[in-house]
Amino acid sequence: MLSISLESVPLANFFGFIALIAYILTLTPSIFKTVFPKTRQNQTLRWLGKKRRIIGIASYVLACSHGLLIVFKHNIDFLNPLTYIHYFQGIFSFFILTLLAITSNDWSVKLLKKKWQNMHRLTYLLIFILPWHILDKMS
Repeated sequence: MLSISLESVPLANFFGFIALIAYILTLTPSIFKTVFPKTRQNQTLRWLGKKRRIIGIASYVLACSHGLLIVFKHNIDFLNPLTYIHYFQGIFSFFILTLLAITSNDWSVKLLKKKWQNMHRLTYLLIFILPWHILDKMS
């Protein structure tokens, strides 16, 4: 049954969608703690909070798979300046996700200290860029 539905959806879009779901899961614990403080004791949110780093890395790997498949499918020319205009949201999102993935380890937290927190706040910028990317590319 899964293979039937995957045939109707391009694999690149499937990877992008799963990457988006994983990204949303990384945001969920902190958003719920902030908006609904009583949810701090929720076991599912606590589990997501503990697994946030690995879910974020998985989101990055899926986003990379999405991007690579799009690059090959559309034969994207990175030497053409118009490419960066047309794919701005995707490239910018990829840049942010790469920074976050590279610094998602204990060594980076110790080395960067307060700068690490500021860098990882870039994730909230993606809340605005990703819907723009999705709406622009699906229209």
